[in-house]
Amino acid sequence: MIMKRPCPWASLVVMQGGGSEHAMVMAEGPAEVLDAAADEVTAAAARYGRELPWASAWIRMTPQKIFSYAAGAAQL
Repeated sequence: MIMKRPCPWASLVVMQGGGSEHAMVMAEGPAEVLDAAADEVTAAAARYGRELPWASAWIRMTPQKIFSYAAGAAQL
């Protein structure tokens, strides 16, 4: 059973490097828990010959805020 929350929200941060090579991207927005992968995720996995039986729940976030930063010439 999946519990519904009144205001589900998620944040995702991806960072790479350090010092003058530091770069990051942060996304925040409303989220929902799904019982199965979205069709586009299943299709993308199939293109790479992958299956997704190991995941019993998925989180879908719709970004409302996106922030990125790269020191110097760093790239994600």
